[in-house]
Amino acid sequence: AEEYGTTGLTGDLNADVQSSKSDHASYWFQSGKLSEKDKKDLGGAGQGEITYPMSSDDKVCFVLSVREGEKNLKEKKYLYGKCNLHKPPIIKKQRYTHTAFYGVPRKDNFPYPIVDKIEIEAFSKAFGLKRKNINGNSYVIPKIRENSGITERGIIISVIEEYFFPIIKNSLKVHVNNIIINEMNMIDEAFLNQYFDKEKTDFFLFSAERLTSNSNAINLPKTC
Repeated sequence: AEEYGTTGLTGDLNADVQSSKSDHASYWFQSGKLSEKDKKDLGGAGQGEITYPMSSDDKVCFVLSVREGEKNLKEKKYLYGKCNLHKPPIIKKQRYTHTAFYGVPRKDNFPYPIVDKIEIEAFSKAFGLKRKNINGNSYVIPKIRENSGITERGIIISVIEEYFFPIIKNSLKVHVNNIIINEMNMIDEAFLNQYFDKEKTDFFLFSAERLTSNSNAINLPKTC
């Protein structure tokens, strides 16, 4: 999954706790401290950080980030990885932490993201990532759980249900394989019928009409 037009994982790459609402980098590595999401932001506080690893059989997620405000810096891309197990594993009577990281360890063993261009290029090629030097994040979730509901159809349904408003307002476009979900789909009855029953399709069409209309009036059907 690749997102564009976002800030990427901004913040202090050397911090081991989140210091501000824009410090997304340390929060992504540090589970448990709630990030401060502005109400105007799409998405919810910490949802991706939690749900992405949970969608993997191995509880693993990688993210390749191009951070806002670093266009003139030598290091433009940062590669992170994290594994979140449900509980600390015990191997040969030795208890290990339930969280593991993919990165470059510092002296205090806290991870720093990978910035090596050769390694990042090899990673991007292996997983088919298309990101260049455009702000945002690219997520790789290996071994998707069979019962996770993450299929092409499931993703399209979830995107429309959760992000209908920004899509119809042309603030968001989503590519799912070869399908582009945009404001035109939200007024396309044939498209909506592929994924929803008549009642929900009619609801989306009605909502789209009202949200794109210049009138504030809502005309209700006459009843007997």
